[in-house]
Amino acid sequence: MIAPAEHGGRCFGTDWRSDLDLTLFDRATPVIDRGAIRVRLTPTVQDRTLQRISPRVERAADGFRLRWQDEAIFDAYADGRIEVVPGEQWRGTLPIAFYSTVAALLLASQGLLPMHMSSVVIDGHAWLIGGAGGAGKSSLAAELVAGGAQFLADDLTVLHPQPEQLLAARGRPAMRLYPAMAERIDHDLDPAIADDDRGKRLIRPRHRAADDRYPIGGIVILNDDAPTPSSGPDKLRLLSQNIFRPRIVRQMPAIATIHRHLLSLAQVQNVAVLPQPAGQGLTDAAVRMRQLFAIGEG
Repeated sequence: MIAPAEHGGRCFGTDWRSDLDLTLFDRATPVIDRGAIRVRLTPTVQDRTLQRISPRVERAADGFRLRWQDEAIFDAYADGRIEVVPGEQWRGTLPIAFYSTVAALLLASQGLLPMHMSSVVIDGHAWLIGGAGGAGKSSLAAELVAGGAQFLADDLTVLHPQPEQLLAARGRPAMRLYPAMAERIDHDLDPAIADDDRGKRLIRPRHRAADDRYPIGGIVILNDDAPTPSSGPDKLRLLSQNIFRPRIVRQMPAIATIHRHLLSLAQVQNVAVLPQPAGQGLTDAAVRMRQLFAIGEG
């Protein structure tokens, strides 16, 4: 019997069960099976052998601990458990870090590959857009959606290993965009989240990909300096820079698995580098991306 207070969610190709509302994931009926991630609210932290690898993250043999300001401590385990311990400034809801860093690190510890990329679906294939923070990943993805693509994920795209390839799973239902860009696509606003301090808004595009896993059609990295990779090792170096929270992931126990996945990802034929777009350059970048990869409008 499922407890009345339990909430269900679906994101990154994975089922989630939680004592707390999963507001930034797709809502779903709680699923009880061995593959579902379980989020529990607990009053105290458990004793664990930990090694600090960043100001906020400590690793363990079976997962990690992340301290999010004075709001919460997240104890995550590779078997799919996340224990949330409220801090002095606990607000009663999961902070934004849960939906990004905590989720990405836990999925990495389970053998998935979290990439700091936005993504869209065109003709049944996922097209990934990487780059540093502020490079224009979300904006270029929105430009492609405005041209007929289906929205797949914003800022964090999780790849699932298959025998011969990696498949991209659907991410969070919302994306952060500047108002002018947001108005270019059909969307709903999410009133539960305050405006971004950079002036961005959180919106939910209506033209969204189905909850499925998609083969990768190509990858674009937005970077003003890096050349388009001409060899497998060049691809591997470029892609490794676009792991979600790469400095932390590289120090996690699952790094050998992550490296194998990156080697597989480097086998993708269509990998290109484009300058960081802005303004009218977004339209030009979308056109250039379609020309490079010979992809249609949707």
